[in-house]
Amino acid sequence: MLDGLKAGWLVKQGHRRLNWLRRYCIISPSNLLVYFDSEDCLKLKGHIVLPNYYLAMDEGHLNFTLHKPKAVSSNIGGHDVFHFELVEDEGDLSEERHAELKVVLFAWRDALMMCGCRLKPFESPGGKWFG
Repeated sequence: MLDGLKAGWLVKQGHRRLNWLRRYCIISPSNLLVYFDSEDCLKLKGHIVLPNYYLAMDEGHLNFTLHKPKAVSSNIGGHDVFHFELVEDEGDLSEERHAELKVVLFAWRDALMMCGCRLKPFESPGGKWFG
């Protein structure tokens, strides 16, 4: 396994089918978030250069979004938006488990911000910012 500032399982939304897939994610000291199919890290599925992204969190739904500022989107290539969740189905979580997962979410936030992501309020599906 690779060493990193933060590592663990997240659920990432795909870009083509928009389905949700479990990915083992690692935030590396070189300001990258890399993700794999398994914890063994045998085949890289993708990476995100973190200083190029804003971080939007929705702690109520235990998820976060990384997205490029519009000014740099066309200049640096790659996808503009990445969606991640801590769990696949939050409907059955107890209040205690939800509180535990919020601590995990904040740990991801802190590691992402250490790598240059800038915090921005969460954008709702309607396109309005809140938070």
